[in-house]
Amino acid sequence: MNDLVRAFVALPSPSAAREALERLQGQLLAQAPGGRGAPRGVRPDQLHVTLRFFGDVAPGQLEYLKSELCAAAEGAKPIPVRLRELAAFPNPARARVIAAVLDDAAGSMAALAARMERAAIAVGLPEERRPFRPHVTLIRTRQPAAVNSWLTVAAAEVGPCAFDRVVLFRSVLKPSGPTYSVIEQAALVAPTVS
Repeated sequence: MNDLVRAFVALPSPSAAREALERLQGQLLAQAPGGRGAPRGVRPDQLHVTLRFFGDVAPGQLEYLKSELCAAAEGAKPIPVRLRELAAFPNPARARVIAAVLDDAAGSMAALAARMERAAIAVGLPEERRPFRPHVTLIRTRQPAAVNSWLTVAAAEVGPCAFDRVVLFRSVLKPSGPTYSVIEQAALVAPTVS
């Protein structure tokens, strides 16, 4: 029996941001070619900022990651954001993903991502080599696509809004796309003064 869980930690998009991101996603998909290989929009309930993708983790590792997630949220404030730009990964000439890149001027998202990176290394997971870039994936392409013209779409206003919780998700891959379920979550609430 395989007890491994495919997991990641993320900031789910708050409802105000999700609505704006859905509008932006619709604008982008309206420019996309149709047919069998047409790009797919990420489901609205799955719009999030990934802080750290862990991959397959064992139960003991998962318990430690859960405790670190809760510890990281203690005393953390909700994270205000604005949309900075649209981006294509790995690049606009051969994009597999189109994303909304968010402004993390205060570095709050980066700090949470760094903490979860340290937790991943502490449980023996490989170091993440790519730098953290706060973004919400909006569209996935089935084949690499040239999307330069898509990135000129007038971006919907995202912000100011605040990400107010951090979640450890389980991801199950299916032919129809991934499904996510919550393993652990913690609110980002400004500490009260006594």
